[in-house]
Amino acid sequence: MSKKISFHPKFAAGMDALISALMFWALSIIGVWWLLAAWFFVRIVLWAILVRFVYYPKEISRVRHFISLCVFAAGSTLFLLFIEWAWAWRLMVLASIIFSAWSFWLLPPVESKLPFMPKPHRRWLLFLNLFGIAGMWSGVYAVSAFQILYNISAWVWVILISLIVTAISGWWWWEYGVPRDKRFFIWLAVWFVMMVELSRGVMFLPMGFFASGFFLTWIWYCLWLFARFNFTKEGINWKKQRLFIISNLSLMILFLIFVARWK
Repeated sequence: MSKKISFHPKFAAGMDALISALMFWALSIIGVWWLLAAWFFVRIVLWAILVRFVYYPKEISRVRHFISLCVFAAGSTLFLLFIEWAWAWRLMVLASIIFSAWSFWLLPPVESKLPFMPKPHRRWLLFLNLFGIAGMWSGVYAVSAFQILYNISAWVWVILISLIVTAISGWWWWEYGVPRDKRFFIWLAVWFVMMVELSRGVMFLPMGFFASGFFLTWIWYCLWLFARFNFTKEGINWKKQRLFIISNLSLMILFLIFVARWK
C-alpha cells in the first residue's frame, strides 16, 4: 500500500508565500491587469492542492480553511483591482501573501487533546473572512462609484453582496456551535434584510469606497458578535459588553467625523 502524501504545515506556508510572491512579481512586470483575474483562479487551484495534501489534525476542518481562503481571495483581488496608489498596492500585495501563508503556518503539526490548540487557527480564518468581506463591499461600492456596468442597477449588487455576507455570517455562527434550527434560519432572514439596508445606507455616506467597505465590515463584525452571544443560553451580558459598545461607538463616530467628507 502506497504511503499517503502529507505536507508539513510550515512547508505549505512557505510554498504558498513563494508561489504567490513570484506570481505577483510577474504581474507587476507584465502590467496586464486581466492577469489579476487569471491569478485569482490559479491561486484557488494552488490552495486546493495545498489543502488536499497538507497535514490537518482531526480537530481542524479542511473545508473551513479552503472556503475562508476563497473568501479572502475574492476580497483581496477586488482591493488590488481598484487600488491606484502604488505603495498602497504593494502593501496590499504583501498582506495578501502573508495572510494566506499564515493560515497554513498556524496549523498544528500534530494532533492534540488540548481544546485551545485549534482556536488560533479558527480566529485567523475568521479574520480572513473579515478581510474578504471588506474587499467585496469595497468592490461593490467601487463599481457603483465608477459606474462600471452601469446598465446593472445598484440594487442588484447590494442584494448580491448581502446574500454572500449573510451566508458567511450563518456559516460562522454554525462554526461557533450555533444549532441550525428554526430560530437560526429566522435570524438569517432578518440578517439578510438588515444587510441590504446597511449596504444601501452606507452607499450614500460621503466616504470613498475603501472607507465605506471597512466601516460596514466593522459594523457587521460588532453585530455578528452580539448575535452569536444571543444564540447562547446565557445570552448577551450587557454589563460586560458596556465597554466594548462605548469604545466602538466612540471610534465609529470619530471615524465618520475625520474620514467622511461632510458638506
